[in-house]
Amino acid sequence: MEDRLRMLEARLVRAERREFMTRCLALVTLAMSSVVFSATPGTTEDKGDAQVGRFSSVEISKPANAQSALDIRLPGTGRAIRFYAAPVKGDPRRDPRTYFNDAGMLYTNGWIVISGTSKGTGEGFNIEQPNQDPAMLAIWSDVLGPAINVRAANAGADSYLFQGLDRRNNYTFSIEQNGGLRWGAGSRAAMDTNLYRSGVKALKTDGSLLVTHKLGVGTPSSDATMQIGGSQSVHRRAVESDTTLTDSDYYVGLTNTTSPQTVSLPTAVGKTGRVYVIKDESGGAGTRPITLKARPTETIDGASAARISTNYGVLRLISNGSNWYGM
Repeated sequence: MEDRLRMLEARLVRAERREFMTRCLALVTLAMSSVVFSATPGTTEDKGDAQVGRFSSVEISKPANAQSALDIRLPGTGRAIRFYAAPVKGDPRRDPRTYFNDAGMLYTNGWIVISGTSKGTGEGFNIEQPNQDPAMLAIWSDVLGPAINVRAANAGADSYLFQGLDRRNNYTFSIEQNGGLRWGAGSRAAMDTNLYRSGVKALKTDGSLLVTHKLGVGTPSSDATMQIGGSQSVHRRAVESDTTLTDSDYYVGLTNTTSPQTVSLPTAVGKTGRVYVIKDESGGAGTRPITLKARPTETIDGASAARISTNYGVLRLISNGSNWYGM
């Protein structure tokens, strides 16, 4: 009698196992037919051509000879998989926090953690986030290579690696595929500030670079607003006839004084601190002076003009924002 009871018990166990495997197979079949899962155990129902299966938990063991543990074939509408969080008191929303759309693409209004650091085992296993700062994407790398590795598309030169937008959808920052940086405050086409590699060990910007504290060049530290630990080069323009100074000028060398020459200054207004150096490089200003003329209503040391009247003479001028003064 006891042997028969044991045989009956074994048959019941095998039957329960067969039922469990049947449910697992049904899960795969239903998943291929747009199935909705929730946390209600042990029920199924028909809804037209589609079936709704409800399971408390599912585990799929992939055979070694199978190409995939689970294939979901989508008709091109709706969602492939949706994830619902537990209801929060006072929050009536029942929408999914994460889903795969009809093309298999992932969408979430939560955060994503990619981390190589974990703690615990079994049911206590947890993948650790980098810190407690709020972030939509948090990465804690545990490899010697980069935490993020991005390769530009093969589409062409307009492809870029990263873009940042402000809350008004303006393009504020981008990393180009050549490593250059761009900034702006409008459309991508209107981004107007850049910094990029122009050659071996050389960075360049096509705009302006402002340093509000200290700048050191060729020195490990700076004890002044600008400190240069090496040689210095400035822009030199050679002229042979009358000329007008521009914003690009600093040093202007007069190379022909076979006749008197005139150098006209730009306005001093809005150019506080601007310095010009004008030099007689031909050595003839003693007999054929070089005249520097200010703009109407402006002066050079209180006069409308100044002269270089000695051979190889030089005149250095600085603007106070209204007029020019000799240095």
